[in-house]
Amino acid sequence: MTQNWSDRRASWLSAGIVLGVALASYWPHEPMAYAEAAAGAEKFALCTVGTNIGDAEAIFVLDYATGRLIGATFNNKVNQFSQPMIRNLASDFGLTEQGQFLMVPGFVGARGRGAQPANGGIYVAELTTGKLALYGFINVSQGTKIPQELSVLGVFPWRSAT
Repeated sequence: MTQNWSDRRASWLSAGIVLGVALASYWPHEPMAYAEAAAGAEKFALCTVGTNIGDAEAIFVLDYATGRLIGATFNNKVNQFSQPMIRNLASDFGLTEQGQFLMVPGFVGARGRGAQPANGGIYVAELTTGKLALYGFINVSQGTKIPQELSVLGVFPWRSAT
């Protein structure tokens, strides 16, 4: 009787392994890692933003003194930065003096008509106005040297202005 039970356990174990491997091979796969990052210093912040599948990420620098958000995508087909992007955040937030910003990347998955928007976006919060804005951009895979203006995808007040 002990012999039969151990034989069945081995059979069930083998069947479970085969079923698990088969199920795992057909299960939808998630990307292994998201490499988006953000860092800040006293006078500027920078972050990386995902573009589209197969394309390199975009990099953005927020200059606190000027209130400008400047970025570019790395064109991995020609190994150089292309598609410069810019936005004047000071005018978006209605600032007359230097703002207090915080910036992080995020997945947006916006859908557009015509050109394909990038999968990622940039969330920027400003302390004195108490507003948060989401910026997006069109990913041009062949690149261009003409600066493109970042688009405001949405704005919401997260606190009352001080």
